[in-house]
Amino acid sequence: MALILGIIITGDIMRFVTHFDLAQSREYFVALFTFKSVAVPGDPAFLLHFFLGQLLIIYIPFGKFLHIPGTFYSKSIIYQE
Repeated sequence: MALILGIIITGDIMRFVTHFDLAQSREYFVALFTFKSVAVPGDPAFLLHFFLGQLLIIYIPFGKFLHIPGTFYSKSIIYQE
């Protein structure tokens, strides 16, 4: 829960407090998805937000966060038999 709260807070900081260059981050992600080399945006709030987002993605398979979608499929699996 603290991880999600940290992602929300850093996102709000980027949106309301600091100046965030959306074009620079868009260029970074386009380069990332096309396997090109480009510098990471230097905004500390973006770096923390991006790092916390990556930690959440790493945490999903090992935590209870993955159990949420499973509740929708468990009843159909039980009633199939």
